[in-house]
Amino acid sequence: MDNYVEKFIADNDLTIETRRTTTLANREGIKLTYRFGGTDRYGEVTFVRNNGNIYAIGYTSGIFLFQ
Repeated sequence: MDNYVEKFIADNDLTIETRRTTTLANREGIKLTYRFGGTDRYGEVTFVRNNGNIYAIGYTSGIFLFQ
C-alpha cells in the first residue's frame, strides 16, 4: 500500500502535512492530511486495503475559482 500512497502523492503534487497509520473497519490504513494547488486548499484521505483492493476515502476543501 505504501507504493500506492507515494504514487498518489506524486501524481497529485501534494504537500503532506501529516501521515500516520490508522485503523478503519478493523483494517490497517494510512491517513494523510495535505495541501495542494496554492493557499487555502486542504484535504484528508485515508487509504485502506480490503480483499486485495485499495480504497481511498477523503475530501478536499478550499477556495476554487471557476471561469
